[in-house]
Amino acid sequence: MAKRMIAPHQFKDIDQLVSKIEHQLRFKKNSIAFYLMLQAIAERKLGPRAPINYGVLSFIPGERDFFMEALSGELLLNKENRFRFDDKLHLIADDKPGVATKATWVQKYDVITKATYLDIFQALPGTWEQKWLSQHQIIKFWEPFDSLNSHYNFCLVKRDENKKIDENNPAENLAVVCTVMFGGIILADFYPLDHDNFLITDVGHGVICPLPI
Repeated sequence: MAKRMIAPHQFKDIDQLVSKIEHQLRFKKNSIAFYLMLQAIAERKLGPRAPINYGVLSFIPGERDFFMEALSGELLLNKENRFRFDDKLHLIADDKPGVATKATWVQKYDVITKATYLDIFQALPGTWEQKWLSQHQIIKFWEPFDSLNSHYNFCLVKRDENKKIDENNPAENLAVVCTVMFGGIILADFYPLDHDNFLITDVGHGVICPLPI
């Protein structure tokens, strides 16, 4: 289950403290309880963080980080009863198996100016291969939420998770998915990764992306 955690870059100021806790608890790296404890420690020690601006995006380190456990890739969007799709589901290969993903942190960014999908996802740090979420990860992201009316959240998804991304032509195997929840139902719309579509920013849109670690 996705949990709000501190990101790896926040450990720098508490390395010595973390080391002592690790030794005492002999923790396992996938221990969510351990990271929750570090979250409280970091917030008390580090205090509020200033937003980091990426031109069309902004985020506050540690404020909306989620720890995503390692996943098998077996869950696919079109098999989940909670999801409803537009007529562009064909943009992803929902008839092919997903791939396993390692445990990682996922950061939620705020879109702060009008821009195209390509502009927005180009602004994210890391390579294109580091910017996508698997279908299983998207499902896990929404798993804790039972019923709420949420803002629109955008992320990249591979058209075929078993195929690598061409860094010079990312749109060949990447599409944009927008998810939003209304009353327990998650609506999902798919868009090409291009300069032709604009993301409107006046309703608090967010962009979700793995941290490039």
